[in-house]
Amino acid sequence: NIAYFAWELPEFPDTWVPSFDYYDEIWCPSDFTSAALAMKSPLPVVTMPHAIGFAAPAGPPAQLRARFALPPEKFLFLTLFDLNSYSARKNPRAAIEAFRRSGLAGNAAALVLKVQNVSGNEADFAALQASVRDLPGTVLLTETLSRADIYTLEAACDCFVSLHRSEGFGLAVAESMLLGKPVISTDWSATAEFVTPDNSCPVRARLVTLEQNHGPYAKGSTWAD
Repeated sequence: NIAYFAWELPEFPDTWVPSFDYYDEIWCPSDFTSAALAMKSPLPVVTMPHAIGFAAPAGPPAQLRARFALPPEKFLFLTLFDLNSYSARKNPRAAIEAFRRSGLAGNAAALVLKVQNVSGNEADFAALQASVRDLPGTVLLTETLSRADIYTLEAACDCFVSLHRSEGFGLAVAESMLLGKPVISTDWSATAEFVTPDNSCPVRARLVTLEQNHGPYAKGSTWAD
């Protein structure tokens, strides 16, 4: 029995250690995650990254954008995340603040925010809506999409932004890179294993200590800011 574990912080929770009892080997999507599990696991831990491979969506850019009612003429910065994955870790507010400081809002560019699982995360979504009210042209997409439509959305936009606090892999980052899109991503955790100054725009970050619990991410843990 092989378990495929994803985890996003440098230390695996002690309360989850008993889960190793059911398996013979653990696979992880990144060296970052493997290192965290290997410190606690009595089993072999192997890095087995996701294989990113799909055909680029066909059609002119205007057609791809029409699927999501995106403005056809603007340079679009995309960030996407699942509200069940915790906004505090995915950190969309950093992307929003970076776009605000750029001064591009209302001019030649717009920000596209794709989220899902609004139900059950209404307070987080309301805070997200409030944070972009001063950014004209911002698009908020809440529809749950198929994988094919996610690829279409990534292809329809011009640049992918992920100023996350930590990632166990970073699927959307890797997918956007496969599509040839410029990527701006936090230079820490799993994405730092394939986002480099030679192929993307890694963003320097300092490490901070969590001052409160965020779901499974416990107070006293470390992530990036």
